[in-house]
Amino acid sequence: MIVEIVVGLGALGTGAGVGFWVAHNRKRNAREAANTEARDVVARAAREAEAIARVAELEAKKVVLQAREELEAPLRAERNELATKEKRLQQKEEGIEKKAE
Repeated sequence: MIVEIVVGLGALGTGAGVGFWVAHNRKRNAREAANTEARDVVARAAREAEAIARVAELEAKKVVLQAREELEAPLRAERNELATKEKRLQQKEEGIEKKAE
């Protein structure tokens, strides 16, 4: 009877030890899986943030180029007009010089 009690206690201890070990491993595996998933989520968020930043940068460049074009168009027209007036003035000067000769 004592042998059976000792064997029973040994089996109980072994079962408890194995149960503790299994529970500990499950917790550790769950923690590792959660950490891995958290790293994946952070990495995915970083990639998405970079993509959003690139799109925003491209949009900003597009807006800047459009604003520049809108500002430069009147200046270009004015320069062309001045060049035309200068050419006419030069032609008049040449005509006056020819008459003076």
